[in-house]
Amino acid sequence: QVKALEIQRDDARQELAEARNRITTLIEQRDEMRATLAQAVNDAKVAEAARIDADRAQAVAIAKLDATQQQAAERLEALKSEQQARRDDTEAHKQALVDQRNEWRERLAAVENQRENAEKRAQEAESARAHASTQVEVLKARVEALEAEKGDRHRQRRREEQPTLPFDDQNPA
Repeated sequence: QVKALEIQRDDARQELAEARNRITTLIEQRDEMRATLAQAVNDAKVAEAARIDADRAQAVAIAKLDATQQQAAERLEALKSEQQARRDDTEAHKQALVDQRNEWRERLAAVENQRENAEKRAQEAESARAHASTQVEVLKARVEALEAEKGDRHRQRRREEQPTLPFDDQNPA
């Protein structure tokens, strides 16, 4: 019996040692599980923080994108307005140049008309001057002829009125 008890005791010790080994193994496993769980919780917290940061970064990026798109749309609209204003200015400038060119053409035509009229008047004046000059020459010749005739008459009268003198070469008596 003692031997049986010793065997039982040895068996119990062996079972106790195995139980202690299992307890140690289970404690180690529990500690590993706790460490793993703590690591998983920590990883989850880090992942949640990273997700929150990513959401924030995404929201910021979306806001920046929206702002950038809005600015781009505003710039595009401003450029379109500026281009339209430039086109309008260019068109107005072209029209002003056309109007100015037409005005200058009208002025040139008026000046050309005036020049032609002045040439006609100059030709008419030259013709009138030549005619007047001719008339002056004719009148001058007539006046000279009349004066010569008058002078002849006057000499004739003087001869007739003067008594004839013996020393007068022109007297026939």
